[in-house]
Formats: sequence, structure tokens, C-alpha cells
Amino acid sequence: MQEKKANETIFGEEQVKIRQRKPRRAMKPVFKKTAEDTPVMFPDTLDSVIGEGDVVRYINTVINQIDKKELYESYQGGGRSAYDPEIMLKIIISCYAKKIYTSRKMAQACRENISIMWIGRKSTPNFRTIAGFRSGRLKEVIEKIFTQAIQLLIEEGYISTEVYFTDGTKILADANRYKVVWKKNAAKFKSNAENRVRELLREIEEEQNTEDKIYGDKDLEEVGEGKTIDKEKIRRRLEEMREKIQKQREECEEKPAQKKMNKRNERIIKTIVGKELPKIDKYEQQEAIAGNRSGYSKTDTDAAMHRWKDGRTLPTYNTMVSTSGQYVTMINAGQNASDSAMYKEHMKKHFVNMGYYPKASVGDSGFGSEENYQFLEENGIENYLKYSGFYNESRKKIRENPSRRENFRYDEEKDEYYCTQNRALVFREEEDFVTKLGHKTKKRTYQSKDCRNCPIAEKCKAGEGNRTITIRPELERYKQQAREKLNSDRGIELRKRRNTEPESFNGDIKHNMGFRRFHLRGLKKVETEITIVALAHNFRKMSLHDTQRAVAK
Repeated sequence: MQEKKANETIFGEEQVKIRQRKPRRAMKPVFKKTAEDTPVMFPDTLDSVIGEGDVVRYINTVINQIDKKELYESYQGGGRSAYDPEIMLKIIISCYAKKIYTSRKMAQACRENISIMWIGRKSTPNFRTIAGFRSGRLKEVIEKIFTQAIQLLIEEGYISTEVYFTDGTKILADANRYKVVWKKNAAKFKSNAENRVRELLREIEEEQNTEDKIYGDKDLEEVGEGKTIDKEKIRRRLEEMREKIQKQREECEEKPAQKKMNKRNERIIKTIVGKELPKIDKYEQQEAIAGNRSGYSKTDTDAAMHRWKDGRTLPTYNTMVSTSGQYVTMINAGQNASDSAMYKEHMKKHFVNMGYYPKASVGDSGFGSEENYQFLEENGIENYLKYSGFYNESRKKIRENPSRRENFRYDEEKDEYYCTQNRALVFREEEDFVTKLGHKTKKRTYQSKDCRNCPIAEKCKAGEGNRTITIRPELERYKQQAREKLNSDRGIELRKRRNTEPESFNGDIKHNMGFRRFHLRGLKKVETEITIVALAHNFRKMSLHDTQRAVAK
């Protein structure tokens, strides 16, 4: 094999000699010059370094235009000078808009964050001052400030009052999830304590020759099984017994057997009065605090225990929000896990603050209850609230199910229903019905005349009798109204918009702003904080809206 030349490549071409670059001469690094920490004649202003689209500019502009008279009137005067409440309000809202939520970090931002320094005019309140203002003075006026801000946004064309979209979202309370008082446990422990009291009272009775020696003609009713414990009555009678024993000792009337009995009775009295009755008081107080809730956290007694999607039961507040154009128009917090239960109060609060109801209300199936539909009808609000099962009605499997009550035909003249096999269900009875939320209505029962030899009987009914259905006429009427509205062209458009309206607020505060847990405790303070969050969201939305519009131009 012929050998390859030294300067020849495997492709038969001569290698090109590569020119060697001379090593680069070492150079001294150069850094940007900075200003010395020395006074100058004309220093830069903070305003020059705040962007035109910075949210603090919008906060400053809007807060300057609203009436803050009530906030100023909350100061009595005298003592040390206070920070201007307008400045404090701007600082707190701006911090929330900048994802700063704790009072200590707010105080730090007043010293270090350029935007907060600018809007706060270089004020440096400490964290105690900020915390006291937020949960104290601001708590009393925040709703009026929010309402004025919304009215200003309506005037400027950011918000429309035609249609409001409503939704609820759960936010964790600032409470210990492991220190929980359950109402059912309080009731059980209270019952156990009452039973122990009854047993101790029986012991006293057994050692007495007759009950009249201690109580005269009085009857100790609390001893009976299942009787309600009257704590005050027991305390009075035990005190009489104690005085009787003491009197016997002073008069030296105690006999050996009586002395032994009295010592035992004193020990029992001490146990009942000092241990068992206080326990009953404690458990009764726990039941009263729980109210209609299943339980509460000891560190925030207003928070309710709600079950989350991941199966955990945590101290939570349910927040209800209405939006228009993705701007928050009304917001409040409550303890009930049901969105339907909070809807009416939410809308009433809107009327109190704004002086009117929206022309139309849109909500998901969590709001479609008879009481809410009735509320919309009474106040002239267009009904676009979905009811449970609305989407299932469009599914072929559900629509063609022969045993489904909703697929039965109703004859209004005869007041009869006809099943899919054309067998009549006649009216049997009408009775009053009260929903879980206390709404009074009526329900009617219809029963088939004869289900024998029906080809679908096994799937249609349970048991040996004829098929029975229960109807709430008013609810069916409201559902038909909602069905027609929701399936109209306007209804379809609003249903599409609903997915990007209140859901945008919920997603923005939880994922963009990182607000997944309240930082204040107590229902009133929680409502104050969520209102501040809503204000911050609206200002951020304004900033983004105007920035996008400027870019589009």
C-alpha cells in the first residue's frame, strides 16, 4: 500500500497550515463607576427611578381621589404625633401589590424598597405601627375605601355594572391545624361529665337516710337518667349541704356515723363543684363557639374546619368574590363551606355598599339553589346560575336514561307524570320541606299506578312497590328559567366568560401573588385582609391593562 504524504489528509488533500494566533496581552479589568456616598447639590429624586407603569403610581392616584375623612376622624388627637393615615393606607396596599404581607416585611420595605419609599414619602413606621393600623383603624373603614375605589374605576370605564360573575375560593386561616375543637367531641365529653355528676349525686343520696335531711321537701331532679343537668341548681343545693355539714360541726352534733358520711359527702361535693361542673361549663362554651360549624381551631376560633380536595381537613375561610372585566367588584369572607349558603349575604352586601344590584348574575352549579333563585327573582336580577346536573343533561347517556326522573313527562292538566314506558305516576301527597339552610318550601310525591311487567322495572325502582318520585315544584320552575337563560346565545357567551372572570382573580392571588394563607385572625380582620388583597389585585390589573394598551398603540 502506497504511503500517504506527511502533509496529505485522508481525503487526498493537502493540509492547510493553521496560522497560530499570538497570545492576547493581559488587560486590566474595568468596572462601572459608582457615586460616592457624599452629598451633592442636586440629588436624583425617587420619582425618577419609578417606572411609569409601576402599580404604586396607580395606587397613589386613586387613593388621592377618594374621601378619607372617616379615617382621619378615627384619630382623637393629643399624645405623640402619628403617621399620616393616608400614607399608611398607601404603604399597606402597595406592599400587598408587591407580594409583601407581614408587618415586619412591610416595615423593612419602607426602608429598602424604592417603590414603597416613594409612595410612603420615606416614612419608616415600625412593624407594630403597621400591624396596629391594619387590624385596627383600617378594619373599620376598608369597605368604604374599597367601594369608593370601585366607583372610581366604574367612572373611568374599567368596570361595567351590567353583569357580575361570582365564585368562591377557600383560603387557609392563620391557625394551628393540630389544635382543633370538634363540636361532636365537646358534646360527647359534656355528656360523660354529666353522667359522672349524676353518679356522684346518687352516692350522696344512698348515704342519706332520707333526702329531706339535706334538701327538705325539694327533689333532686338531676339524678334521673337522661335529665338535663341544671348546674346552678346543683351548685345551690350542694352549697346548702356544705353549710349543713359545717353547722353540725360547729354545734358538735355529728355522730360517728354521721361524721364519716359528711366527710365522704364533702369529698364528693368538692369533686362535683371543683372538677366536673367546670368541665361541663367548658364543653358548653366550646359548643357555643362552634355554633353551626363542625369544629374550630383554638388559635383562631372564627375559622371553620373544611375538607380540601386532597382529603385534609384544615382551618379555613371561604371567600366569595364577584368580578366584572376581571376586576373585583365585591368580596367577603365567611365560615360556611357551601358557596350557596354565602351567596345571598354576598349580594346584599353589594347592594348596601353600591346601592344597586347587577343586572345579571353568573355563577357555577354551587350557587343553583331554590333560595338563591328566589332571591334573584325578587330583586329583578337575570338568572344565569347553574344548577347541579346542568352539564349532565347534555350527555347522551344521561339524556336517554329511561329511569331518570328528569326524563319523565309532566301533564299539567292532570297533574300527573308519565315515565318513559308511558305509565302514569299520580299525585299522592304534598308536605312542607325545610332545606339545610332553613329555606321553607314544599315537596310533592307522585307514585306509579302499576309497575308490574315493566321491562325496565329492575333498573327504574328499588324494592317491590311501585316507582315513587318527589318533586319540589318551585325549584323545578326556577331550574327551567335558568336552563333557558343558560342555553341562549347570551347565556353561552357568559358561561364562556365565567371561566376567565372570577377564576382569574383566584389564580392571580394564589399563584402570582402567592397569597394562599391569611395573616390575620378573626373573621372581621380576615375580611379586612381579603379586601386589601382585592384592592391590590385591581390596581395590578389597571397597571397591566394600561401597559398592554400603550404597547398596542
